[in-house]
Amino acid sequence: MADVENVVACDFLGITPGEKVKDKFEKSGFHATKSEFVDAPIIDELPFAVECKVKSYDEANWRLIGEIVNVSLDEEILGDDGKVSFDKFHPLAFDWMSKIYLSIGEKVGNAYRDGRQLK
Repeated sequence: MADVENVVACDFLGITPGEKVKDKFEKSGFHATKSEFVDAPIIDELPFAVECKVKSYDEANWRLIGEIVNVSLDEEILGDDGKVSFDKFHPLAFDWMSKIYLSIGEKVGNAYRDGRQLK
């Protein structure tokens, strides 16, 4: 289950312009470390970060194409096999139409297997 405090703090960072709040990170309770790969902070309290560089942006269609240049993750979200465990980590998805966050993690099928039923 997603940590509600982190959801509130992340939403706050997203909706608050830096010009209006002197130190958004201090108010959110988060701490940041400067990325070595992009000109952006990494939030220390979050277990997963995908660092991207913008390749192109189409303002008319809101289409952004980025290049992933680094992925950082905390070992606490890894399973015994060394891979991200969705029993330990529940990433969030943002539903723009409903303006809600959804926790991801429930297994609903097997990739590259379940579709074989239709062959």
